[in-house]
Amino acid sequence: MRNALIQLDGFNGGGYKNTFKQMLDVGSTYEEICLNLENINIDQVERVEVILNGDPIVSVDGQHLKDLDTHTKMPAETGVLRIPFRDLSLQTDAGQSLSSLVTMGTDNLILAVKIAPATQAQIDAGAVPGISGYSELSAPRGERVVVQRIYQENIAIGATGENNYKTFMTGPGLRRMFFRSADMESLRIKIGRKEVFELSKTDQNRKLERYKLAGVTNQYIFAPIMTHWGILDMLDTEGRKLEIMPTVTAPGDIPVVFHTLENAKDPKTSPLRALQTSKQ
Repeated sequence: MRNALIQLDGFNGGGYKNTFKQMLDVGSTYEEICLNLENINIDQVERVEVILNGDPIVSVDGQHLKDLDTHTKMPAETGVLRIPFRDLSLQTDAGQSLSSLVTMGTDNLILAVKIAPATQAQIDAGAVPGISGYSELSAPRGERVVVQRIYQENIAIGATGENNYKTFMTGPGLRRMFFRSADMESLRIKIGRKEVFELSKTDQNRKLERYKLAGVTNQYIFAPIMTHWGILDMLDTEGRKLEIMPTVTAPGDIPVVFHTLENAKDPKTSPLRALQTSKQ
């Protein structure tokens, strides 16, 4: 048995319209964190954060974690959220474990779950919210070479038709983008002056299905690692301007969840370079 399954300690704080928080053990490698929700609906999970040395490397709502399960065709689970560091959708052990969270003994690691106010039904029932769960841990590694980051940003969409977004930080490897808008029809992407992607939402969803993945209702998913090759097909952005050009049927900000992989020592440098020089 390579991995240990360890129950999480009790959370500090908590309650509706409050945050459940706990310090996580460090020194091992995190493959997954599983959260069991009691008297909490998925849409009440406003924010799930994993904070490494003060840096929120995971910061998304509960619905996105469910959307990620839908995309990768993981089993549907009622009242359960999973934070996947290890990416089970990929082909090889090396690719899957690339995004695992390596922790050092000196790290400070915090798990925080922010919950919305109680619904009227919960108030009437006198419901008390709770969270329990466990971590899946593998052996320590000698150093932290790369760090996975999952976070949401809004892309300003000023007009109907094609819009251009150029402010993505260069350096991280881009693994996935979830455009959370029903108004998005297609996507075009350029790296430097080279166009590398242009597909309608319909064609992209068909491509995902071809690779045994799924689209998500009212979202456009760009996933260069849909091929299941997490190292070879991750989009390397080091030193090159990334242009993200969505075409929409109506103006308005689009929330986008980015899945990236960063060089742990220098986020502006390609994680692929870090892997090449690593002793792992």
